[in-house]
Amino acid sequence: MLKRIKVIIIQYKIFILLAAIIPVLGFILFYGRRVKEPPINPAFGSLPVPETAFDIETEAEINYKLNLSQNAFAKFPSQLSVYQIIKISDQETVNQFAQITNDLGFTVEPAVQAADKETYCVWKEQGRFLRVNSSTGQFLFQGNFPLSLGPVTPQEAEGFVKEKLASWGFLDKDTPGAISYLGITGMELVPVTNPNLADVYEIVFSFSINGLPVVGLGPAQDVALARVNREGQLLTLHYFFHQFDQEKIGTYPLKPGSLALAEIQGGQGKILSLKTQTGFETNFNLANPIKAINISSVELVYYESLEKQEYLQPIYLFKGAATLENDEVLETALYLPAVSSEYLIQISPTPASKFKL
Repeated sequence: MLKRIKVIIIQYKIFILLAAIIPVLGFILFYGRRVKEPPINPAFGSLPVPETAFDIETEAEINYKLNLSQNAFAKFPSQLSVYQIIKISDQETVNQFAQITNDLGFTVEPAVQAADKETYCVWKEQGRFLRVNSSTGQFLFQGNFPLSLGPVTPQEAEGFVKEKLASWGFLDKDTPGAISYLGITGMELVPVTNPNLADVYEIVFSFSINGLPVVGLGPAQDVALARVNREGQLLTLHYFFHQFDQEKIGTYPLKPGSLALAEIQGGQGKILSLKTQTGFETNFNLANPIKAINISSVELVYYESLEKQEYLQPIYLFKGAATLENDEVLETALYLPAVSSEYLIQISPTPASKFKL
């Protein structure tokens, strides 16, 4: 009997060893991964709740339905880096944009303007306009500036714009761009699906930090956008991306999925956009308030806005469908701060700047 047991042990020795080793390896891998996570380091103390003046407020009672579970948050980290926005002086702005203004054909000195508690450097010359936020480095160009000597394809237009932005240090040459097509109807630009019918190419560039997308909030939700006509003229270029300190970094815990879902269910999410199925922003009035919002997805992204902000921090971006009282269904997006609530303080923007339904 003992001899038979000995034979069995010898035959199955490898399986016995594996049974002993696998749990140990699992323990090492599990805790090894945990050790690799950066420690919590709230270097900036309490952070202001990320807000934008363009979120939509409604006094209607909305029924929220969640078509996602806590498992949707399983792919997100439990903590994330927060970055401090760099403050730039007026003179630093002028010096930094010397090459840009030269490349865009400006020869005049900038005027300094103040609006909405912000300071801007403004260049105007021969129908061209460039406005730069002096404290953030965000800018908007409008006019007709030739990028080429003749007509361009959409891909050529993207290449010209990317080359400009890369030469100014605003993006890498491998930053992805997405092209859409616009036609001119009267005084408006309208989306078209056929590139051959396009009068203007719209190019949007996507940015990421720590592998997470950077998402703009408000009417201009694209962080970097350019419009180029078929003749190769740059019509619009905006870049709404705050410059941030990459050396002083804080690491903050993130809100767990269960709490984020409970807050959305409780109506704490800020409504960012309401669009028709064709992608047009829609005007609303109190005659057709929102009666229900069906949430179908969530993303962890870095928050960017047109307004001045102190820190670049993450938010949970929820997407789904909003149903109005007249049963019209619209695409919608909502957001919640992703940083754990004990590290947040409320600093509300001017109430008059809000959109109310």
